Amino acid sequence: RKWEEVQKKAFQLWMNTHLEPLGYKIEDIGEDFKSGVNLCVFLEEIGKKKLKGWSKKPAMRVHKIENLNIALQSITKDHGVRLVGIGAEDIADGQMKLTLGMLWSLFKRLRIEVISEEGESSEMGLLAWLKKMTADYDGVEIKNFKESFNDGLAFSALINAMDPEALDYDSIDQSATEANINRAFDIAEQKLGI
Repeated sequence: RKWEEVQKKAFQLWMNTHLEPLGYKIEDIGEDFKSGVNLCVFLEEIGKKKLKGWSKKPAMRVHKIENLNIALQSITKDHGVRLVGIGAEDIADGQMKLTLGMLWSLFKRLRIEVISEEGESSEMGLLAWLKKMTADYDGVEIKNFKESFNDGLAFSALINAMDPEALDYDSIDQSATEANINRAFDIAEQKLGI
């Protein structure tokens, strides 16, 4: 379940960089997505396009489901993301695994697919860049996104590579995985503005 917490925190930070200037904030993805409001506001902001027909103050479940259907339709039609096995009811019911899968697909489409490194594009390009940035760090072996970031070492190494004063990688207790993850996210948010 560490991977789930890492993903929740990463997506929360990503979305809040767009939502907070508009007066919205996600504290808990599972709860704060149920009405569809945060997701619609986020999609309007990143797409620079108003979504039609959603309610900013949905009173009943049917209105929340309607908001989420509008958001999912925008994700598929406006952003070209193929969603499989997730519906508005899943998000309204707080189905975390499905919600994270939808966010990963959206993130991948908006952020990762534009990356190119060493002749590779998309995920492989980002992995190649991450490997290059963290190659000299003890305990860091970038293989994929699911397992390589579970202990906080890769993220900590990346922060140190980008700003050595923000985090002293050599002082990290490599066995304190949860503390490493939390420290890395806190430093990324506070010192790097991520």
